[in-house]
Amino acid sequence: IIGDQFEPVQMESVPLGCVRFTRDFFADGRYRESQLHRAEQRAELELLSYQSSFRAMGWHRALGSSGTARSLAAVGAANGWGDGSLTPTVLDKIREAVLKAGSEKKLTLPGLSDDRRPVFVGGLVAMRAIFQALEIERMDISDAALREGLIFDFLERERFDDIRNQTVKRLQTLFHVDQPHADRVAQTAAMLWGQVAGQWQEAEEDQVHSPVSAWLDMAARLHELGLAISHSGFHHHGAYVLRAADMPGLTRESQQVVASLVHAHRRKFKPARFESIEPHMQVLVMRLAVILRLAVLFHRDRNAQAAVPAVQLSAQGNKLQLSFPEHWLAQYPLTAADLEREQDYLSGCGFTLSFR
Repeated sequence: IIGDQFEPVQMESVPLGCVRFTRDFFADGRYRESQLHRAEQRAELELLSYQSSFRAMGWHRALGSSGTARSLAAVGAANGWGDGSLTPTVLDKIREAVLKAGSEKKLTLPGLSDDRRPVFVGGLVAMRAIFQALEIERMDISDAALREGLIFDFLERERFDDIRNQTVKRLQTLFHVDQPHADRVAQTAAMLWGQVAGQWQEAEEDQVHSPVSAWLDMAARLHELGLAISHSGFHHHGAYVLRAADMPGLTRESQQVVASLVHAHRRKFKPARFESIEPHMQVLVMRLAVILRLAVLFHRDRNAQAAVPAVQLSAQGNKLQLSFPEHWLAQYPLTAADLEREQDYLSGCGFTLSFR
């Protein structure tokens, strides 16, 4: 990953795991020059497709956060070959020591833990290939790794809202989303959700929690993302992209929820749209989808000057009631017709919508 602060700029996933290289080339526990050479060639081939673009992008500082990076740096420091960072010289010294040992049983280097020893040489192969492919001169070591990243994602507190906002804005820009329109839909969705969240919370108290409003907001702001791919079935395309995209600031669970909301925001409202959601959360996410659908409906004409009516929404279980100002529906018969069609759609998941 090449990144700037919390924002990833360029990313690739390459199969260079220490376990894989150990299994493929050193399953017998012996270390020979010919084996190391073949393993290093394989690793270099895996990186060949990406090295030019990463070199062209450039970076100011290289950081290693894997167990392999920490283990190699610890061995280098313990043997006096380095200062706790990694360099080509440190890696070369470790390679020489590995060949001198000749086998896993005889590999007893200072700084090498017993639990890391079985996969140590596979990690060495991968790291040397990375240094060569990217022409890294020095790599500093981070104490934080995947575990801390997962904790960071799972917290989902207000101080991380800016990361989610950056993610949304990046996707909006990348897929040419009509941001003013998306913001209007998001505002209306928040207004409607605010009217019924308390009523639904009484029935689903354990399921209504702080990230819910953020899920709804993100889905509203990204609901037209799929238009950049095709106007036909764009909700399908948008959901597919959101399920597969890198979305910093979201857990995998949150990402699946946002994708499902986008998938369900128009046309048929089917239980299949929510199959990727944990069963205990499906009712909640369906209810959020109903709110998003209504918000999108109220902005169907895309008129920035038209104000959303002072509508009141109430809920009792899966029964919803919309109350409009007197004579408003008569003045806007297309919205009334749209709501009638929405009644049919919502019945597909057991929701009842009435309006007056």
